[in-house]
Amino acid sequence: MTRQEVIRQVKAKLEEFSPFEEPGGLLAVEGNNIKPTQEYIEAVLDKSFDQVLLVCPIYMVRETFEDISNSTIEVLQDTHGGLVHYIGYAYLPDDFLRLHSVKFQGWRRLVNNVISSDNPLYAQQRNPYTRGRTEKPVVAINDGKFEFYCIPQGKAIIEVFKYIPQTIVGTQWFEDSLAELLVLQTAINVLLYYEENQKAEYLKKKYIELLTTHTK
Repeated sequence: MTRQEVIRQVKAKLEEFSPFEEPGGLLAVEGNNIKPTQEYIEAVLDKSFDQVLLVCPIYMVRETFEDISNSTIEVLQDTHGGLVHYIGYAYLPDDFLRLHSVKFQGWRRLVNNVISSDNPLYAQQRNPYTRGRTEKPVVAINDGKFEFYCIPQGKAIIEVFKYIPQTIVGTQWFEDSLAELLVLQTAINVLLYYEENQKAEYLKKKYIELLTTHTK
């Protein structure tokens, strides 16, 4: 869906509130034909899409990702008490928002989520007896790098490696499968800006209901 179509649908959503009125103190200045509501929609639209991308089920993200399967993976051997494991490392892209999917040859499944170094599960990855292995691999982010637990036999052969980037300011196209969520999230942000909290709460409930239907 194009940016302008999303903006039109956000305006229509706001007009459902019989009708939505812009506060008098925010009237457009003389000579400016763009109402402040549209300006604010423009200002928050990209941030709103990031908010959607962070919470939506990963299967809904069909095109908004970067394929980095050609990444260089540094593999380090970790030997402890006779156990030999190999941990992979790769630099985090500057525009990283969320992991989409990663799988190395030998892993039994795709990984779609990451843990941070302050997650209680991270301590388990630092322990060779409890860290993720090929049956239940784990991906962590620490100190600007991905950490992969564990790399089978020290051979980091990537089968899938994709991430979701932060939305570029002024993006002109958004995935159709995410458009309805985007319209709601943007309308919520506009209402909150105008301190229309009750109306924003109403749309939040609609947003959560829609998100739940896609999560089942």
